[in-house]
Amino acid sequence: MSYQNNSEYLAEIEYEQSETEMEGVNKTGHYNFVIVDREIVIVVHPDGFNIPSCLNLSLEAIGLYVVLKAHAIAKNFVFPSITTLEKLARKSRPFIIKLLRELEEKGLISIKKRKKGTRQRGVDRNIYHILQIDKVGIASKSVQEFSQK
Repeated sequence: MSYQNNSEYLAEIEYEQSETEMEGVNKTGHYNFVIVDREIVIVVHPDGFNIPSCLNLSLEAIGLYVVLKAHAIAKNFVFPSITTLEKLARKSRPFIIKLLRELEEKGLISIKKRKKGTRQRGVDRNIYHILQIDKVGIASKSVQEFSQK
C-alpha cells in the first residue's frame, strides 16, 4: 500500500494496533517496554531530591543492561552472543566485554560460561543471569556516600 504522506502511514499503524498493544503488551503477550530499577541510576534522598546511585555505572553499562533486560522477557537469564550485543549496543567486542564485567562487578548480572553443542563448533557462549538488586541497600549506601561529600 502506498501512502500520500507520513501522517497517513502513522494513522494506518495506529489503527492496526490492538487494544492490548495500546496497553503495552504486544501480540506475543510480552511487554513493549523494559523495566529498570531507578536505583541503578538515581536514588531519592530522604530530603526529597535525587542523588546519584552508589553503583556509579557508566551510561554505556546502563545501556547494555537495558539490552540484556530487553532480551529477558519473562525470565531472569539471557544468552545473546557477544556479536549480537556488539550490534545492538553499537560498540566493539572488547568494550562490550568491559561493560559486562562492570555490570557483573556491580552485582547486576552474573555470567556463566557454557559450552555450545558440537554443531556450533564448540564455541563458548555466556548465560547472563539478571540479578535482583538490593534497592534499600543501594539507597542507604548512596545517601551515606552523598552525605560524606
